[in-house]
Amino acid sequence: DLALEAARSADRPLLFGLREDEDWAFAEQLELLRPGDVVTHSFHGFEDGVLEGSGAVVEGMKDAQSRGVVIDLGHGAGGFSFKAAEKALANGVVPDTVSTDIHTTSIKGPVYDFATTITKLMHLGMSLEEVMRRSTETPARVMRLGDRLGTLKVGAEGDVTVLKVEEGRFKLVDRLSPATKLGSTNWEPGITVEASKKLVHVHTVKAGAVYRPWLK
Repeated sequence: DLALEAARSADRPLLFGLREDEDWAFAEQLELLRPGDVVTHSFHGFEDGVLEGSGAVVEGMKDAQSRGVVIDLGHGAGGFSFKAAEKALANGVVPDTVSTDIHTTSIKGPVYDFATTITKLMHLGMSLEEVMRRSTETPARVMRLGDRLGTLKVGAEGDVTVLKVEEGRFKLVDRLSPATKLGSTNWEPGITVEASKKLVHVHTVKAGAVYRPWLK
């Protein structure tokens, strides 16, 4: 309640992660969220993500998404599961926005970089165009920055990432930890898959100029 009150006062969306609580059902948590609020770390292998322990989509998740609650990927060191994401996609729950939870640990794997996260979703069957829209245009709109970011229209910031698709045999891992429990919460074991395509970074353009921070 305090977090929602702060979000209302600031006139900003709330970033929220579902919490396992015997006295607070996921459906009740989702009912509190408003259109534009964001549920992140949704596709991990815990029992408090997009799927219940049975493998079914969490009650209320589809309804929340249909009324405008944003379902975000949030791929961190343990925040993504191929098995959970595959089941969710098959059940019609697709991430509205694609993001990473990249930090000093996850940057060394399994996240590595944003292009690798996009590659994982492409491996699961999402098209490049679909994933890119959910990585650029949609997040900008959610953050109320759609007039400046996530677009190449006249007057926008002029930020561009140039990527290329490489073909071959590429290993992708969803998480590195061998743990199958976090406290009392069960966790899907990490797995490695082999993809036939991957995205590779070529250039970053910031405010209309190629971004080379190492030259400063």
